[in-house]
Amino acid sequence: MICVRGDSDLMAKRTEPVKIAKQEKKPSIKYGAQEDSTKPGSLSIKNSFTLRGADFDPALYQYKPLYGTSWNNMSELPIDTLSIAGTTLMIRKAFVETAGSENVASAEAKVKIAAAPKAPKATVDYKKGVVTIPNKTEYKVIYASGENDSALTTEASATMAETAAWKPVSTKASLSPKNILKESGITDPETQDKLLESGFIVAIRTAYDGQKKKAASSINFVTIGKTAKSETIEGEDGIKVGDATFKWAFEDNGKVKFTASNGVFEYADSEDSTRWTKVSGSKTVSVTSGTTIYVRRMGDKASSLLPSDITPVKLEKAEKPAAVANVTVSVKDSGSTTVTKPTDANSITVEFVATVTDTDGAELTGQTITWKLDDTSSADKGVSLDATTGSITITKDVTVEEVTVTATAGEKSGSCKITIATNP
Repeated sequence: MICVRGDSDLMAKRTEPVKIAKQEKKPSIKYGAQEDSTKPGSLSIKNSFTLRGADFDPALYQYKPLYGTSWNNMSELPIDTLSIAGTTLMIRKAFVETAGSENVASAEAKVKIAAAPKAPKATVDYKKGVVTIPNKTEYKVIYASGENDSALTTEASATMAETAAWKPVSTKASLSPKNILKESGITDPETQDKLLESGFIVAIRTAYDGQKKKAASSINFVTIGKTAKSETIEGEDGIKVGDATFKWAFEDNGKVKFTASNGVFEYADSEDSTRWTKVSGSKTVSVTSGTTIYVRRMGDKASSLLPSDITPVKLEKAEKPAAVANVTVSVKDSGSTTVTKPTDANSITVEFVATVTDTDGAELTGQTITWKLDDTSSADKGVSLDATTGSITITKDVTVEEVTVTATAGEKSGSCKITIATNP
């Protein structure tokens, strides 16, 4: 209690006693960073204050910066901003002026808000085609889920999705785009191929420490560009990626010559190899026939190109065909070299067969046969040739009496002459 009086010792002149309430101890307030609460379709980090040992009503408390002079109601605290930048606050229970329940402000508690960690750095090695993710971080994949959408599109119509859980990384890791998808839970090969072709985004952050001292960090978004697919070169031993080509050919000395054009390629002895050999022009190497190598177009940081998909290539030396010594042509099935000119039917077909033998008289199979009709016969004379099957068609209007068909295999040829007889 306290009262005031003048210099007279007369108690009658004193003021009425005023009750001074007991000051409460400083509140037990502790800042705790909470693990982020992820909303569908977005990534967010949320922090809050908690009061230990009592129910917490923000309206009953006040705060000011450590060296500030004015107090503010706790409900006005910009926690989202402060949890990113970090600061130190003085917090007290507010004084009460309501008559009958007057109370002084409590002692002040000092609370430190730890700054949110900065977003971790992640690097993309375009040459090796890997993303290096720091230790004690976590990542997830963000991608376009529509049939024709690209993960890199800016159109509002793009349907974006993300993997459900964050994938923790305890030690520094260098992962290929395909391994990132696999480790994130996208294991379906068809879906993997689609995302590799369209590109996707990797969200990386420092993980929440679990002790409520530091929240998860801000997020670093790393764009993974499209992974180009290779395709075979028709009629040649080679593959192409866009305009870039990689070809191979066995030389007479048994070695293989690699030739790269309009791009740089590299090859290795396994798909997961860490040692790739560069081919920027021509390169001759010793390779045993039947060996399988793995080839890809090299990535290029300047062009933001990741390495293309890896293509297995089996290097097989083509067997030298046996020398053709003789080609014999005969009429198929019947063997007769005389046919009757059609009268009732519009046309008849005569099929031929070519037998190819070597110097020992052994028959050679699998030979490429080229068929030719003699110059005296042509479509306008009622005779035509099917160069694929070696058969001829004779119409009822035929004007020639003999037809010669020639078959060529290698450097040798053989012929068969047939006579077109008139029905008596």
